[in-house]
Amino acid sequence: MPNMPKRPGDAVLSRDGTVKVNGVRVGVWWKDGNDLYHFGFARPENEESGWGVVTHVFRHEFKTEIPKYLASTHRPPVGRNG
Repeated sequence: MPNMPKRPGDAVLSRDGTVKVNGVRVGVWWKDGNDLYHFGFARPENEESGWGVVTHVFRHEFKTEIPKYLASTHRPPVGRNG
């Protein structure tokens, strides 16, 4: 399935495994052995079996779910940093 166009507020998944929302680094992402996308605040010791706080099968929906999760934990990113 091709990537859907980025919507305002969606997470950005960097090649180095970091995740940014609104320009703020909020955590890391990885794919497990079953091609399931995971988001966490720290990289797990074993990415094949480590479980994230947000998981999804589809990348474009995964990028939308991360900001929703952060908002639900009252940790929304604000401002811009590296």
